[in-house]
Amino acid sequence: MSARYQMCVASVGDDLQVDRERMVRAVLEMGHIPIDLVATGLLQGESRDTVDRHIGRTDYLIFLVGREEGEWLEAVEHTYDCAEEHGVPVLVLIEGGSAPRRKRMSIIGPARSTKLDEFVEKLRSSPNVLVESLDSVSSSAAWVIIRLIEKYRRPGWVSSTTLPSGDVATELARLSSENAELRSRLDSVRTDDEGREDARLEAARRALLENMIMIPLWDRSSNKWEKPVEVSLYDFFVRLAPELVVENSLNETSQFVPTGVCELDPGDFTSRWVVPPNNLNLWFTDLMALGLVQPSTIKHHTKDNNQYWTLTPDGRTMISRVRRSVLQTGGHRHVGFTAEHPIPILPNQGKR
Repeated sequence: MSARYQMCVASVGDDLQVDRERMVRAVLEMGHIPIDLVATGLLQGESRDTVDRHIGRTDYLIFLVGREEGEWLEAVEHTYDCAEEHGVPVLVLIEGGSAPRRKRMSIIGPARSTKLDEFVEKLRSSPNVLVESLDSVSSSAAWVIIRLIEKYRRPGWVSSTTLPSGDVATELARLSSENAELRSRLDSVRTDDEGREDARLEAARRALLENMIMIPLWDRSSNKWEKPVEVSLYDFFVRLAPELVVENSLNETSQFVPTGVCELDPGDFTSRWVVPPNNLNLWFTDLMALGLVQPSTIKHHTKDNNQYWTLTPDGRTMISRVRRSVLQTGGHRHVGFTAEHPIPILPNQGKR
């Protein structure tokens, strides 16, 4: 779509009527909408509100500045202040602006009044102002306007015939409303899913706490069974879960449980006690029934006959929540489960 811009034109200084008319004609020839604030009398004192209304909805403001102060300096300065307030880009064309200057204001000429000097300096210091020579109007006003538009791109205006039809607008409104409704439903579904997950994990946690297991221990040094250690299935899970974050074999678990779950002193670097695999399979099956563990799907060597277990997504969530609550309490020298959740050891089953 070809955008059209509304451009207000004003001048301050004598003998600029011809230049101003040439600028207005250039705006018209480019297909834009010009408003000559001087010719229409809008810069008169009683028309300030009308000027503010025009500047508030205009796209660009063009000032032609002569060598003399002229009669409209105060009104033109008010117009600029209004443009700056609304963020309207300004093109300033200064008479003699292309002349070389030693000082910043030397192009204005020695005859320029103090108030006009201050106004021009105010224009030059604004980041929303493009300053050009007034001679550019005589050569090609269109190029000056094009530079203004390219430097400060605005949305502009389009003809109603190029806008989407009423049917398209209605369909867009319907799709927007439907999208908002779907987003609302999605948030509701997410809330429901989170609620179901919380309920599922809480049910699993209660089941773990309410069921105790007896862990039989085989002492390799004496080749005999020791008295079993009683723990809750919850303690069994939370202490074993870190070993299952990736996966763990049944053999490795058998050697880990006596020290990692039952808190027995290994005595040396060699595992002294082991737990029967058939018992571990039973407890893993219980945990699997609660949706917390599952057989590992990682491929191993064909000669590897070990059984491997890993956590399910629910198991990961469960252990993550437990660990997060432990860490957020703070003040722990040791954050392992054995320090935070001591297991009651049966009589005559003290640490060796």
